Amino acid sequence: MSLLAETLVEEWFNRRGYFTIRGIKETVDEIDIFAIKNVRHNCWNCVHCEVQVGIRPVTYISRLTKQLMIELNVKNSNSAKQRTLDQLNKCVDAWVEMKFTNTKKESVCSQLFGETNWNYMFVYG
Repeated sequence: MSLLAETLVEEWFNRRGYFTIRGIKETVDEIDIFAIKNVRHNCWNCVHCEVQVGIRPVTYISRLTKQLMIELNVKNSNSAKQRTLDQLNKCVDAWVEMKFTNTKKESVCSQLFGETNWNYMFVYG
């Protein structure tokens, strides 16, 4: 399902004039879609896009951190156990780090297009 969803999102970028690269791998990490567009002379719009689609979404997008698994007394990081707003924020911060801002992914983006300001996009369906 994710391949189909990524293809659809890539087509959306392409129809808006973006050059795209899909499935950039760095060891076990992957960037779903890297999209760039020249909006005017020497001004680029650079997007790192992650796509996630599930047929039967029954859990949170972000997994529990190891510490929260202990706090909530659950064995699985995908647990759908209700979380407080503070717990949810911690999980989301860890998820954003994993998907967008970890050192490996920032290094790949820098290698592809140098030091620039990146826009991050998450497509969920």
